[in-house]
Amino acid sequence: MAIPDPDLSNIITSTRQFDLTILAQIFDVYSPKIYRYILFRLGDESKSQELVTEVFNHLLHRLYQRPKSIDDLQTWLFEVIRKLVDQFLSENNGGSPVDLSDMKIQRTTARRVDLDETTWLGLLVRGSIRRLMPDQQHLLALRFANRYGPDEIARIMDKNINDIKGLQLEALVALRCLLEREA
Repeated sequence: MAIPDPDLSNIITSTRQFDLTILAQIFDVYSPKIYRYILFRLGDESKSQELVTEVFNHLLHRLYQRPKSIDDLQTWLFEVIRKLVDQFLSENNGGSPVDLSDMKIQRTTARRVDLDETTWLGLLVRGSIRRLMPDQQHLLALRFANRYGPDEIARIMDKNINDIKGLQLEALVALRCLLEREA
């Protein structure tokens, strides 16, 4: 039995009763999406796996403590993910964006240390994304890690579709400017 992504009202009711089959299905449906989102934002496989587990621990705790507090499971999950990733980045980067000042040096030495161009570009893009505003980072992770369209992103971020389209345009323009400066 597969969980229908768009309509989650019955699922939430079942999770409030700690139906293990439904909880397992929620994990099966959402853990890959959560993992891709976190990996897109962090680029660290082991930390991504650790945070996936933490997200589901938050879900179980919330269902146990305040079972009626989740109206839209997907929106709630991605809000928890966003907070956990932002917290991790803040704690590990001192709360500031990634410093790309030495990326040009890294590029020139990439061949000497067997760092291929694709790996270098991935680091450059990830570092540039981290310099964007938090809402822009969140939107790009939803858009490109899970291929959500503007309608779904608007629902997850609790914004209207035009705000999402504008935010996406701003994020891509800002990212392009950052990449042009660093390349």
